Parts: sequence; structure tokens; C-alpha cells
Amino acid sequence: MKECNRVCTFQDCTVQDGILADLLEVLQMPIVSCVQSLNGEPEQVLNPQRPTRRQLSVIQTGRLKEGSSQKSTGIQPGSQQKEDTPNAPISIRRIFATLPKDAAKDLASSEPTRRGRGLAAHKILEKWLDLSDDLERHCYWLEIRGNLNPYTMEYIFLFFLQQNRLESALSSRRETLLPKMFQNMLSSQGFSEKDLYEWASIIKCVDPDEKARMFLSTVSARPTFLLLVVLRGKILQVRTLKLLLKYTRDHVLSEMAGAESSWHGNSDVQEREETDNYLPRNCDESFNTGIERQDLLGRLFDHARRIWPQAMVTVAEMMADYIRSVGTNSQHSVLDLRTHTRLCRLYNFFLYKVACSARQEPFFSTVHNWQAQRKLLEVGNQFRPALIANHNSYRAIVSVLAASRKSARESKAATLRARSWPPWRIEQHGIDAQRSREEDLSRVTLALSSAMESGYHLSTNEVAANILGGQELDGTPTIHTRTINNLNKDTNAYIPESLQPDIWAARIHATRDVEEAWGAFMSFTEAGGKPNQAMFAVMLDKLLFEQIRHSTRRSSYNSAPGDGREQLPPAHDGYSEFYRTKLRPPPLDDLYTEMLSMGIQPPERIVALLITKATTLNDGIQYLMDAGISHEAISCLKGHGETATLDLLKEIPDNIFSAFITLLCRYSPRVGSRERTNKPQKPRREGDNDDAPAVSLNQGQTTRKPTVVSDNEDLTIIELGPSNSASSRFPNPLLLATTLIMKRRPTFRPAWFALFYVLAREGCLIDRWVSMARNDLLAWCVLEAVLGDFHKLGLELDPRGFQIICLGVRKALLASLEPSLLSDDEELAIRARTGLTILKTEFRKLAESSTEIYLPKFLHSIRGVHLHAYIRAISVVNDYEEILYVLRWMVEHCETLNGTAYEAANGYSTLRRTLVSIKSALVDDMASSAEAKKLVESVDSWDGWPSDKEVEEYLQRGQASR
Repeated sequence: MKECNRVCTFQDCTVQDGILADLLEVLQMPIVSCVQSLNGEPEQVLNPQRPTRRQLSVIQTGRLKEGSSQKSTGIQPGSQQKEDTPNAPISIRRIFATLPKDAAKDLASSEPTRRGRGLAAHKILEKWLDLSDDLERHCYWLEIRGNLNPYTMEYIFLFFLQQNRLESALSSRRETLLPKMFQNMLSSQGFSEKDLYEWASIIKCVDPDEKARMFLSTVSARPTFLLLVVLRGKILQVRTLKLLLKYTRDHVLSEMAGAESSWHGNSDVQEREETDNYLPRNCDESFNTGIERQDLLGRLFDHARRIWPQAMVTVAEMMADYIRSVGTNSQHSVLDLRTHTRLCRLYNFFLYKVACSARQEPFFSTVHNWQAQRKLLEVGNQFRPALIANHNSYRAIVSVLAASRKSARESKAATLRARSWPPWRIEQHGIDAQRSREEDLSRVTLALSSAMESGYHLSTNEVAANILGGQELDGTPTIHTRTINNLNKDTNAYIPESLQPDIWAARIHATRDVEEAWGAFMSFTEAGGKPNQAMFAVMLDKLLFEQIRHSTRRSSYNSAPGDGREQLPPAHDGYSEFYRTKLRPPPLDDLYTEMLSMGIQPPERIVALLITKATTLNDGIQYLMDAGISHEAISCLKGHGETATLDLLKEIPDNIFSAFITLLCRYSPRVGSRERTNKPQKPRREGDNDDAPAVSLNQGQTTRKPTVVSDNEDLTIIELGPSNSASSRFPNPLLLATTLIMKRRPTFRPAWFALFYVLAREGCLIDRWVSMARNDLLAWCVLEAVLGDFHKLGLELDPRGFQIICLGVRKALLASLEPSLLSDDEELAIRARTGLTILKTEFRKLAESSTEIYLPKFLHSIRGVHLHAYIRAISVVNDYEEILYVLRWMVEHCETLNGTAYEAANGYSTLRRTLVSIKSALVDDMASSAEAKKLVESVDSWDGWPSDKEVEEYLQRGQASR
């Protein structure tokens, strides 16, 4: 009992503010266990903790929160006090002597947590939340509790969550779960134990959007680490992200700027001030180091690039403001070395972060990545000395420039290339002859040259990026090709540069047609190289888009080479038939089989593309097997029995699942022209890809009479794929696609949009034995139900989804006006007219504008193609008022529309087509037409009111609005 008496005596020592008592309350777990063992009570192992080195130093030196009077103790400044003096401050040695041996040994052997070492406090909390089993969480708590600073809000909250599991066991012994010290710390920050319960309810919420709304609506103060936990979820709605961005800027950024002022200044004075206070000024550990601030802004950017690409610029402005706040708090006009180093670290982290491309339409959204990087580059030049970009930052800038739309100078340089290889420049007139060689260099090449001038050696992937930028390192020209680069992927440094597969993959990619690509592929193999996955992926991509070029029967390609993935026709001028045969690549299936025989698995992106364009359903299944999808999951996709469980379906990656849904929708029966299905195909030569369409329409013609679905003898039912026993495994592809969507309920919108499109397209067949008009009405009923399930999942339509719904509503409205409708179809016709109300509601959601100047103007990027689809739908019922509403909105936001039109290659033409459709729709209403003309002519950049010739050509192309 002597040890226990020492504990009691030690705990009852007179110490100002009860600092030692509070510390012992955190450390009481092993002490109580010792006392209970000596008293014969059942031992209960609780949670030992140790203070940080700074808190132990506080106790050792006697510097307490309120400050102790040195005169009362007789201690003079600079004097030494013996440990045995009764009134001397208690030393660390006496603390260890008081603790049980195990606790003292654990406390002595553990290295105190230092700033920047190990996981941050909020990371430990998140890892604890990721564990689903209570036992795993308890074991993890026992593992990390000694490495955490107990004077942080994260520690208190994690302590609360862990002990809350033991509430029933502790309720008889303690009135509250929290030690007194934790209660005091909560009170000092304006919190209480009730707030902890509220935070716990927020964390336990499953829906990410609802969790964010609960966080934003809570009455109590919201610690920043809780915001970090909320941002871990997959937010689905743009409006939720908008509220989080606004909250971060209005509340968090101001606290961040204020917290920085205490970081700067004299380090010695700062150290003494923090030592004089046993509690940190800010108990929110999320803002005690810069790492957590980076995490906050980084997670906001990840959400933005996933669902709101325009907001990437807003987050970049927040990053710039944070960097500026760190730098402006410096007491010197010229940054000291310590501050400059820290700013450079932040600067380079953010530059690399904002280079990450958007999840959807990455090429179109690259303009936002570049604007975000420019915000950071501008703030980097505001300091003296200017902030220094490291190698990763140069790589990030190169990756954004490589994916950006070409400038007019770059596009012109690509069109002046000879069709021979290498593609040297051809001067068309004297001005071209006067152009210097440097004028043809792309921005990618110039950025890499700047990196080399800064002393950075180009890696293998940067050499590949230079090739894609239009030039070899020795100056030999290639085709400047837009691409999404991954400049940090590992390469084999032991392979000579002349045989690096990644460099040759770039050479294959930087070509204009499939024969140039195959020539580069063969040059590598003839030199003794072994193709890797990247080389096969690029070559398969070339072959696939060559098939698409033939299947679409496109007469010409108007864009500059390298602007897209489309292929130019091979140049055969002056080539003999023997040489042409040598240049001709193998069929896609043969190259794919060769890749598999070499033990190379196709990359996920290529697998998704191959499944989408597969010529048969069985080929799609084979691609799934080659991608490593389990047989059980494939069986679920086939719809065999009742084996389609959610866990098996979720094994399949989102883009591959979406590709398979698209394949099923392609193979769903539809009504089409008999002339198209019976159109003879040209004979295909052995090994020739020129006449290999992506799908074969004439093989799947049904034997049913065309009058089943229409009185028009020119229409028939089209079913893709051969009609054999193998295809009977998929008796109803549309029903199977709908069933899979309803079972998995994906949050990846392209899977839903594939189903939307098959229901909205012309000729969708729901029932073989009813008229075509009734089929269109039934298709809308199904589409409306699927759209309801889409919204119930928390998803919202983006402009692409809105465009598809416009097609479905227009088709249903046209069917509702058919004079041949039966009386039984009248209810369906009335239901179809409600689709117009749905369209108006969705358009107002998309067109909602923001009043905050620091947020993007719109929640979505609306372009001319989306407005054109909407005008076509509402003009079916002559809704002139809504047409004028749309036009007034366009005039009001003409600058934004012109900006988005510039970002797309056909942006201006689709915007002009929208104006032509408006004039075509208002031709019977003179008053509305006059008002619309006045509105259009008020915008100079729109080239005035469309002419009658434009309307006539528009109607002749079959794009009439009615």
C-alpha cells in the first residue's frame, strides 16, 4: 500500500490550476488498475496516456497556465532548486517514481510525438473510422493512443468514440465518459460533451450529401477536423459542394490566416510563449500544422474535379490565398529562408494537385486546370524572392499543356506537315518560309525546355511528353497530339532509351493514321524491343478508331491532326500494292490475341472501350474475362439465376460496368429503316481493316413482319449480332441492363446515361406487338421511372444527361400528337406531356447562377448542343414563352456561353445552330420572332439574326424543330 499512498499523496500535492491532477486523470488508467489490484478488486485495463515532451517540460520547470509567483516559493531566476525541497516543482523523475513500473517503462521508452512525424491526428481518426469491427478498432486504439497528443480535439473525440463502446461497463463507476481535463479543454473552446454526441451522429450518417448538410446545419461550433472527415465521402450533388466551398472560404480560411500570424516572428519568443501555456491556443490539431491545411484544400479540389470542374479555379484561388496569408504574415519584405522554404513546399504541392484532370470530359475541362495553375503561378511571382517550382511542378504544368486545346499557332503548325514521315514542314507561301523553326514549337516543348534550363534532367516519361508535343529531342518533328499524361508512372531504368517502350508508345500515339502508327510499332519490334502494355494499348486504340472511322462513313476530318482521337485516311499516293500491304496493320482481334499470348493484360480503359464497341455480346463477355473479372461477377452480368448480388456487382470497376451496360443497350432491339439493314456491304479483303465496321447490322435482321410495329413497309426490327444459340443467352438485353442498374445502383452517371439514351433514341422497341407511337410513349414511361430512381439515389442531371432527357421528351411529345393514337393510348399521351414540366424544372436547375463573385457563375457548363436539344423539345408544343425565356437567359449570360463555345472545337457552330432552331420555331409567331430578333442582334459576337437560307439548310438536314 506504500505505492498507493504515494499515488494519493502525489495526486493531492498542491499545484496551481490542478495541472498535475489533470495530467494524472489522463494517466489514471494504469494507476487505478494498480490500486484495484492491491485492494483485491477486479482489474480493469483502461487507457494509459503520456504527455508530450512540451507538457512534461512545463511540469518540470513549473511554468503553469496562470503563472506561479516565484517570490512565494523563494526561487530566484536562474537558480537551481533541489528535488528534495518540499516546495520545489515536481520533476519528471518523481513522476516516473510514482507511476507503476509498466506505465513508467512505456512512458520512458516511447519517443514523444514530434511535429511532422507519423500520421496526423485527423488521419488516425479517419483510419479508426474505416475499421468496421469493434475489436479491430479497440486494438488500433491501443496501438496508437501513446503516439497522440492528448491536448487536441481529435484525441478527445476519438477518446469519446472509443469509450462510448464501453459506456455500459463504466456507467456504474463514473458519471461521465470524459476526464475532467478533457471537459475543461472542451469548455475552453466553447464545446461540451453534448457537442461530441452531435459530431458522432454526423459521422455515423451514411449519405455523404446528408452528412455534409448536417455538418453545415449544426448549431454548435464545427471543428475543422470534422470538415475533413465529411470531405472523405463521395459527394454527389453540386449544390452541396457549393455550400462547402462557401463555408470553407467564409469561416475556415479566415481562421487559417489568423493562425498563421502566430507561426511567424521570433522563434525563441514563440517557444517561451507556448511553454508558458499548458494548453495550446488552438486545440484543433487540424490547424497546428500545414499538412492538414493541404489535405483540406486538396480534398475540396478532388470533389470539384469529380462533379464541378469549374470550381477547380475557385479552390485554386483558396490555395493562392492561403499561400499569400503565410507569406504576408512575415515581418520582412524579403522572405527569410524558413518562410520561403515553407512557401515553396506549399506552392509545389498545390501546383501538382491542380494538374489532376476532371473525371468527366477531361479534355474539355483542361481549361479549368490551366486557369487554376495560372492563379498559383501568379501568386508565386508576388514574393521576393519568387517561389521556386520543383521538378514535379514542371511535370504538372506539362501535363496540363499536353491536354489543353491547341492554340491557333499550334494547329496551323500541325496542318503544314507533309504526309510523309517524318512530317517535315511544308511552306505554302513566302510568309511560311520566313517563319523560324522555334515558331512551330508547341507550349509543351517550350515548358520542357524551360525545365531543362532550370537544371532538371528529363525523365523517360518527359521525353515521351516531348514527342507528343510535336518534336523528338534531336529536333525530328512528330505530330503534336493532345493527351492525358501520367508523368509519374515508373519506367524500367535498365532498358536503353532507344528501346524504352513508353517512349515508343508516345511515337505510336503521335501519328495521324493507322499505318503511320503501325510503322512505328514495327520499327520498335524490328530493333529487338519487347512491346509493353502501353504500346499495345495505343495501337489497339488506333485500330479501334480506324474501325469507327469506316463505320461512320465520315467524308472528311476538318480538325487539325492530333486534336482528337480520330484517324485520318492513310496516304497511299505513289505507293505500290506490295508496299501498301506491308504498311497495313493486322486486324484488331489478331493484335489483341498477340498481346494476350505475351502475358500482357489489357488496361482498364482499353477494356472498357473494346466492350463498348464489341461486335457481339459474347465478345464483350470475353473482354471481361480477359480483364480479370471473376466468373461469379460475369455470371451476374449475364443475369443467370439469382446470383446477381450487390457485392459481386461492385467488384466490377465503374467504367467497365458502364461499358457493359452500353453494350447491352446497343444490342437492344429497335425499329429502323429496311433500306439501311439490307444495304450490301463491300467485300472485305483478307487482313483488311478498311471495311470493318464496329457493328454489323445486316446479320441480326429478324424474320418478323415489319407491319408489327408500323404501317410503313420501309421499317423493320433491327437486332444486332448473329441469331444463333450463343446469342440466346441474352434474350432481352434492355431488360437485363435495367435489372443490373437497379441492383447495383451505381453513382457513376455514365452507366445511367447509357440506359437513358437507349430509351430516348428513335425506334426504341418496348413491345413488338403495338404501334410505333405507343412504343415511344411506353419508352418515355420507362425513362421517367428510371429517372426517378436516378434522383432517389441522390444523383442529379448534368448537361449531358439533360440533353438525353430532351431527346426522350421530344420523341414522346411527337408520339402524343400522332392522329393514329387509339383511345387506350390517351392516358399515355397525357403522361408524356408532363415530361415538358420535368424538362423546365431540370433546365432551371442547370441554369441556376451564383451571386458570389468567388464561385463559378453556373453549377454546370452549358453549351450550345444542350440548348439546341432543349429548344427542339419545347418547340414541339409551340411553347413560345419558354423559347423566349431561354433566349433571354442566353443573352444575359452571353459572355459565359461564348467562353464555353471557344473551349470546344464545334462550340460556335452548335451555338449558331441553336439560334437557327429558335428562328425556325418562331416562324409562325411574328411578335415573338420580332422580340427574338432584337435580342439576338444585341449580341455582336453572334453575327446577327439567322438568315432564311440558314433555316432552309437546317430543315433540309433533318434537324427541324418540329
